Amino acid sequence: MGGTARQLAVITAAADVLDAELVDDAGAAGASVVVHTDRDRHLSPETVAAIEASVADSTRRAYGTDRAAFTAWCETESRTTVPASAETMAEWIRHLTVTPRPRTGRRPSSAPCPR
Repeated sequence: MGGTARQLAVITAAADVLDAELVDDAGAAGASVVVHTDRDRHLSPETVAAIEASVADSTRRAYGTDRAAFTAWCETESRTTVPASAETMAEWIRHLTVTPRPRTGRRPSSAPCPR
């Protein structure tokens, strides 16, 4: 390999197919691989409490409702939820702009009218 490091570059990934290639990374020659320990992955109870307190309960509930709606939509559309592709996100946003709101029965006001 002549002192040049090789890295795996993921080109595309689908449910059952992964297309990747090895690429030269001259800048990483001689670099060591970092392996995180259990301690590196640990959060103290104080940090967990601070993170949990940083978001209002109403916001947390709203995020949960939005996440559940996105997950349900992905299931009906046979799409992968996490990680979602850019195309899935674009389709989800279009869905949000043309679908009437459950509470009001009206489309969002910023959505263009169909012609």
